[in-house]
Amino acid sequence: AEYMGAALKKLCVPPAPRSLDELNAADAAADAAAALQAMLAPLSKGAEEEIARAMRMPESHVFVEKAGIPLDARSLRTLSPRAWLNDEVINMFIELLRDRDARRAAEGKAPRCHFFSTF
Repeated sequence: AEYMGAALKKLCVPPAPRSLDELNAADAAADAAAALQAMLAPLSKGAEEEIARAMRMPESHVFVEKAGIPLDARSLRTLSPRAWLNDEVINMFIELLRDRDARRAAEGKAPRCHFFSTF
């Protein structure tokens, strides 16, 4: 029984950090978890209404075109639950990431990243 108590304690209580690097890593992980939680916050009612309007647009309606990639209503609908995600949506997101990367690199805020198209 004593062995089981010690084993359960090891499972339930994480070891204390032993170095400054581990403390920094723990802080970074906590910051990342908080950022992820903020990104996963529920949408506002206005945002939900905007999405509903976009989903009702005709399939051929183009919302935006970037780097020769049109994002139309048909492609946007692939973001619905239980739908196959298509490559136009993925490539559009990659283009948005490229833009953000270029802006942040110009401001000296982030290292340059490389993104690859699905084509």
